[in-house]
Amino acid sequence: NSFSRTITVLNPPYVSIPSKSFVKFARKKDNPDILSITATVRNFSNSVNYGFYISDHAEAEKIIVKLFDGEPQKGKQIGTNQVIESLKPLEFKNVSVDWDISKLNRQHKIYVQVFTPENVIQALGPKKPEEISTTIDLDVYRECMADRD
Repeated sequence: NSFSRTITVLNPPYVSIPSKSFVKFARKKDNPDILSITATVRNFSNSVNYGFYISDHAEAEKIIVKLFDGEPQKGKQIGTNQVIESLKPLEFKNVSVDWDISKLNRQHKIYVQVFTPENVIQALGPKKPEEISTTIDLDVYRECMADRD
């Protein structure tokens, strides 16, 4: 006995951060030396009729997000890996990490990496993470916060 089945890969979930404006910084009210960084991640699959398999509906599963102070290859990760369990087509979710800026000043380039969803890796293999960056000048940020207080 043998059995075969043809499965057509249609439109895998594509998960990323739309633009650097979707990376936000906010001061922690109880500790001004902690900056909360929030990134909005979205599944850009645009229809429930597409997916790896007809029944998969292009949902992205287990998406790892990492934030870095400087280029990711240099290893200055901010916080721990953030995991989004699932994102349905066109759905978005926020991930947040706290960043201790007490001993930092000047400009910093913050990188956010969104790794390929686990179900995409299982179907198509690993891919390079999506990456976006934005710059924050901590000295200017502190001045702005002091003016608000």
